[in-house]
Formats: sequence, C-alpha cells, structure tokens
Amino acid sequence: MYAAALLLVLAGLAGGAAQAAPCIGDAPTRVTGQRECLAVRMFRSAEISPAPALVVVVHGDINNSASAAATTHVPIAESLAADHRNLVVAALWRPGYHDGAGNASTGESHGHIDNYTAANVDEVAGAVAALKRRTNASRTIFVGFSGGGAFAALVIGRHPGLVDGAAVIACPCDLVAWRRNRNVRLWTRSESPSDYLARVPTTTRVVAIAGDRDTTTPAYLTRDYAERLAARGVPARAWIIPAGTHLSVFRRDIVSPVVGELLAAR
Repeated sequence: MYAAALLLVLAGLAGGAAQAAPCIGDAPTRVTGQRECLAVRMFRSAEISPAPALVVVVHGDINNSASAAATTHVPIAESLAADHRNLVVAALWRPGYHDGAGNASTGESHGHIDNYTAANVDEVAGAVAALKRRTNASRTIFVGFSGGGAFAALVIGRHPGLVDGAAVIACPCDLVAWRRNRNVRLWTRSESPSDYLARVPTTTRVVAIAGDRDTTTPAYLTRDYAERLAARGVPARAWIIPAGTHLSVFRRDIVSPVVGELLAAR
C-alpha cells in the first residue's frame, strides 16, 4: 500500500509531461500502449452515441529534432470531430514525442529519427486498442502523416484487423526505396511497411495520399504501396494531389473527405 502511494506521489511530482509507464490511472490525456504511457488529446462530435466511431490521428517525424513539439496533427483531429457526426477523435503522440505544453509520451524516439521500430509500432497499436475499449468504438480509422503514415501502414500490417481503415499520408512506405532516393545510409532500426503488405487484411480499406511535388516522400512510394495492396485484393487506392508538397497534403479539405469515405465503407 505504501509503495502504491509513493508511486502516485512521484507521478504527481513528475507532472503531466512524463507519466510512469504504463500510465497510472485513466486520465483523458494519456493512454497505455503496452509498456509505455502515450499522450493523447481527445475531441468529440457535438452528438455522440454510446458506440461512436473512433479516428486516431498520428503526427510525422517533426524535422528530426528531439526538442521540437509535435502539434500538426492536433488541428486536423479537432476539425474531424467538427466535420463528422458521432465521432471521437484522438490526437496521439508516438513514443518519445511531446506537445510542447507539458504532455509527453514515454518511450524512445531516437532523437525523432529512425524510430519506426517494432516496439514503437506495437506501443501505438496497443494505445489504439485501449482507445477502442475506452470509447466503445463501433469502427476505427487510423490517420497518419509522413512518419505517422508509416505507422498507419505498419499497424494495419503488423496488427491485422485492429482498425477498419487507414488514411496513409505522405508515407515512406518502402524504406529501402526511400533511402535510395534520398541517399540515406542510416535508418537501420525502422520497420518498412512494404514488408507487411501480405498481412494487411482484405477487409481493411486504405486510401494512400501524396503530393506529386513531394520531395521528402515522393509520390511513387505511395502509389506503389496502394497498387501492391490492391493487387492482393485489399480495397486500396492512391490519391496523388496535383501540385501537392509534403506538408500541403496534410490539410482538412483533403483528410476530412477521406475519413468520411473510410467511415462510410462497409
């Protein structure tokens, strides 16, 4: 009893930025993945049923800077709750990332680079499963941008059936090809979504989005990923945005209709 009380005191001293892993309690700003405590911010539609749909939105790599806050996914998450009915939207922080306002996920981001590790993917998948239980979700959609897009593609392959659909945005979905394109010699820890194509269920709907002027994650990576899924019978399509850059495709007017499409599919 004394040990449990001491843990609670220490967690309080640490503040919201670094809760013990896994999370102590069931606060709305954190969710246990597997061994880590991930930060989350929740948004809800004006009208909610006892079994709403759940959308989980995950950020990109944030310029490979360990001190930089991850915030680009928050306004997208908020807008989705405003645009759609009967929706709970979770802006989720990957292991080792923070929001710049005192809320952080435990775990290792490896300096915000080369962190699509099996352990980190499993942590995010564990958090999605926990959020499904917490919200009594009737359907679950994963939205991921850039590095978060890689997480989306890895989750649907590594954890088949966990989500019903995924918006995979500006994804380096074949890390070997991506490294060759950018002449990158590092990135040896990360899992490649292309290695998990065969495990994506034919019941999982995927929309893969990229800009045709994206020099960070070139559009062919997204197109090839969607085409290879479709060849296996997965309901997947690529949407290549004309004049779209890496950052410009992660916008409300692009993401919201795709989420609506994924929610409507059965």
